[in-house]
Amino acid sequence: MPRWNTWLDPPPVLADRLGRGPDNVRLLRHVAAAMVVVGHSPGLAWQASGFDLLAVLLPGFYTGSVAVCVFFALSGCLLMHSWRRHSSWPRFALARVRRVYPAYLACLIFGVALGAAFTSLDLQAYVAAPELREHLWRNLDLAGLSYTLPGVFEHNRAPGVINGSLWSLALEVRLYVILVVLAAIGMLSRRRLLVAVVLAWMLWTMAGWWREAPGHQDSDALTALFFAGVVAAAFPERVWLSTRLLVVLGVVAFAAQGTVTAVPATMLGIGYAAFWLAWRVPPLPLPWRGDYSYGVFLYGFPVQQAIAALWPSLPSWGLSLVALPVALLLAAISWHALESRVLAVEQSPVSPKVPAR
Repeated sequence: MPRWNTWLDPPPVLADRLGRGPDNVRLLRHVAAAMVVVGHSPGLAWQASGFDLLAVLLPGFYTGSVAVCVFFALSGCLLMHSWRRHSSWPRFALARVRRVYPAYLACLIFGVALGAAFTSLDLQAYVAAPELREHLWRNLDLAGLSYTLPGVFEHNRAPGVINGSLWSLALEVRLYVILVVLAAIGMLSRRRLLVAVVLAWMLWTMAGWWREAPGHQDSDALTALFFAGVVAAAFPERVWLSTRLLVVLGVVAFAAQGTVTAVPATMLGIGYAAFWLAWRVPPLPLPWRGDYSYGVFLYGFPVQQAIAALWPSLPSWGLSLVALPVALLLAAISWHALESRVLAVEQSPVSPKVPAR
């Protein structure tokens, strides 16, 4: 039985909890994936309804952007922890490819097939359209993304867009590449040098924020959050999972509202809250064993677009209510039919207990 009063006990350090028994990482990632879907609904449904509580509590953010911050903070930490346990950079890189790309490519094909069902073009014209080939080609490497398909969802609030969630995945994959490069040149094994380089980059980036405040989708701000997670995992014995510190960071974020530091302070608070929920709160069970969070993230947006096209009178809360079970079903199929099988072909010791994405 969880001891909830342990929240106010003397705080443990991250090294006591990271990779040492049950935690809430898998649960938190599923919640964050659901939050991405919920956060997109007001922008995709024609009948906006209700309000976003997190947008009220955290000005400049909304439910989906908070979830993205959680993903980036946890990913940086989990990947660095994985590297510290098994420092072979080729296997480290292969593990990332195997985790990200099979499910992503399946979702890319799913999006094209879904587009065929909703395009205003006839099937032959749709297949022959150069925009379709461009969409596939530009999205293969998750670098120069193409979000639209020819004639698809023309009358939706996000016309033509098949999967607007991919921007954050593309950024995260670029950060994976940077981490692999740092591993290959030996920097991840030299913790103090790593911290010095990360801090120097953060200070240089933050200098620009005094002139122009970053937004919640600012790539530099999310990169800083990711590498804050990396640094935390590099020195887990120095990272306290403190309830009092969480409250302090919340007060700082609240006090910073209306200033250029509001977004960075809020993102830092969200990242620390993710750590606190993942490794300080007593573990809570999920009703399933698989990791469906990545699939929910991948399939949520195209499912919402299809439902909005079929049911334009559906309010935003209804869109979330209908889309989440469908996305979860597709995610479960993806996990059991593809993702878990790919990961089981050659179980790599560099793969973290809970995949980063």
